[in-house]
Amino acid sequence: MKVINPNTVGTHEIKLIPRFEGYQDISLLTLSLYNESIREFSDVTISDYYELNGVYTLEFSINNYTILENDTFEIKLLDNQDSNVLYKGKILATSQTPQNYKLTDGLYTYN
Repeated sequence: MKVINPNTVGTHEIKLIPRFEGYQDISLLTLSLYNESIREFSDVTISDYYELNGVYTLEFSINNYTILENDTFEIKLLDNQDSNVLYKGKILATSQTPQNYKLTDGLYTYN
């Protein structure tokens, strides 16, 4: 599962290993996000991407939705030419560090 910070303004960044490699042109890629909590697809603009040792780093912005804490998304990276699915996975939006993530953070107080 990939993690993004909902407090980040502008672009978000994720790293992934695609099923196929060799894409040099960003216009050949489409990033699709499906918000599982409101059951809607979000418009996504890929602003930049680069590849290093088989790991793709994508920078993107979500245009028609404000990301909230604990939102989850299904992510799909597609090749526009052949309609190949290059990557499929999930994204969690949280301001907590992944190593110390607690689902109940801020909801319960212990004495």
